[in-house]
Amino acid sequence: MRFGNGEKHYMNNHKSTIHRILIPSLIYTLLAFAATYPAILTLSTRYIGGPFDTPVAIWNLWWIHESILHLKNPYFTQLQFYPAGTTLAYHTLDLTLGLLTLPLIFLPLAAQYNLLILFNIAASCLTAHILARRLIKNNETAAYFMGISYGLSTYAMTAIYNGHLNLLTTFMLPLALLLLLEIIEAKKSAATRTTSTVVALAVILTLQAYTCIQTFIYTLIACGYVLAVQYRKSDLAPKSKLPWKPLITAAAITAALMLPLILITLTAIINTPTQMVSRNPLYYGVDLMTFILPTPHNYLIRNIYLNPLSPNPAFSPIGYVTLTLALATLLFGTESTKLRAEIKHLTHQATMRLKKRDPIIIFPLLLLAIAAYASSPYKTPIGYIGDATIFLTILLLIHLHQTRTLPIWHGLFIWSALISMGMIISINSTPVAPGPYLFVYAIPPMMFLGTPYRFLLLTTISATVLASQTVAAISRKRPQLTCLIVVLLLIELFPAPTATTDASIPAYYAELAKDPEGAILEIPLSPIHLVKNKTIFQNAYAKYPYYQTLHHHPIVGGYISREPQEAIIYLEKTEPYKYLTDPESAPTSYSISPSTLWRDKIKYVIIHKDMINNSDLPGQTLLPGFFRDYPAVYEDEETAVYRVY
Repeated sequence: MRFGNGEKHYMNNHKSTIHRILIPSLIYTLLAFAATYPAILTLSTRYIGGPFDTPVAIWNLWWIHESILHLKNPYFTQLQFYPAGTTLAYHTLDLTLGLLTLPLIFLPLAAQYNLLILFNIAASCLTAHILARRLIKNNETAAYFMGISYGLSTYAMTAIYNGHLNLLTTFMLPLALLLLLEIIEAKKSAATRTTSTVVALAVILTLQAYTCIQTFIYTLIACGYVLAVQYRKSDLAPKSKLPWKPLITAAAITAALMLPLILITLTAIINTPTQMVSRNPLYYGVDLMTFILPTPHNYLIRNIYLNPLSPNPAFSPIGYVTLTLALATLLFGTESTKLRAEIKHLTHQATMRLKKRDPIIIFPLLLLAIAAYASSPYKTPIGYIGDATIFLTILLLIHLHQTRTLPIWHGLFIWSALISMGMIISINSTPVAPGPYLFVYAIPPMMFLGTPYRFLLLTTISATVLASQTVAAISRKRPQLTCLIVVLLLIELFPAPTATTDASIPAYYAELAKDPEGAILEIPLSPIHLVKNKTIFQNAYAKYPYYQTLHHHPIVGGYISREPQEAIIYLEKTEPYKYLTDPESAPTSYSISPSTLWRDKIKYVIIHKDMINNSDLPGQTLLPGFFRDYPAVYEDEETAVYRVY
């Protein structure tokens, strides 16, 4: 049978789509199932990840569904920190992911969450695969390497284990970079295609912003770095100029779509400014032992949550295979000569200007030295150096750079790796020096980005690009070695088995769900005890909102990313809550009067006796006696449920 030109073109496009999209999608979907095994066997009864923040991530999905179906503002709730309620503008609400799971509302929440995890893994692998294919022409081996190493990176698997669903939308970063490169390299004749790409980029950035403002800023930083390098006439497209009109259009569309979020955030900042910075300044940093000892989430010894020689490893290595291949490209690749020349040039320029006592280099170095001296590594470092220091440092870099620049992925890898090392550098848990993040913390967006190691998202994508370039070079010269590389990568990155947590909720909460009236007071009281004894109560407090997905009652206290300070002060100063947080300050033979609980319409009190008995806080055993006159509707060795009225 013969085909005309039109039929041949259609068949070629059809085969190309299968080869470029469908087959990798199928492979990465199967890989997601394998990487999270045995979760696929318990999709509805156990959720993927540990008991840390995963219950709150599931509560996010439930609350978004509730607010949309009942036409409520998703960024404010009275179900937590009752009776005042709290804004969720500072909380990692994951609005986009909640909307994505809305069609799955008929499934159990654990199943919705697990399917979302599987989707994110497969989508991250696929988008990284497509980006690698664009950057490294005609090399499927390199594309599959980047897909696997990025989608199953330590960063992603750590986010899964900790229940940080907002950090797991890693598929949006390579997709945004892919669309940005499409706009930059588009020909003037492809106006229609450019328009659709501009809209797609704006939509992706907006969805990222509504998911997590931190990862949105990381994406903006990566895109901004690519544009800055292109503006400096880098290796991306040396003879072309930036297409300012499409870029400005994309920025305008993004800003317009983000306007509701901007207004909500500004309103929250005006009304509750203390809540925004309740967990800053940050003092997390790298322990250099984590470069030697494997971290748990992606290695064969992953069942150990913390390295025995490094109790608080905030930095997670990228992975030895990916890192080695990335360094090979960095040091010996086609751009290594340019990199060495750039470092030599900057060193020479800085040395010459130091000898001449050039103020543009003397002032920033002096201010940075003062800041480093003032930030003793043996105490919490000062969080704010000053915008003037940052401004002068940026001027210095611009002044020294002149017309030179690092290749895109080399530069992004180097500076993001340095930033992710945090504010304090330690060796075997002993602080030894201030970290690089200390010197950029003053930039306003940086102050709200959470722990510095999350910059590893940028380090990971740049490292996987560099490593893929090495794989491409090896596959052309010694293709038999690529199989060994893939095997080593899977051994290193493949989690076996993935941690899962029982999704069941105690039966007495189902009984409380039958009564639609009143609020619930859970003891120990969150988040006061969390601040005082985090190791004992964190896992349980994360479950308070999760239990709420079944009983639907408002709860006193709560567990969100940044707690409302006004609500905490109210709990610490108001009777009877102040005695619940400090039982020893209560009068002798103290008993809580039902009238004080009626005031806030609290109908049920739940005392978690197992948590109280395991606490080392003074006076905790006095708490059950405060409710000795209340009728118990349920009681066992671990829990007691009392009815107030």
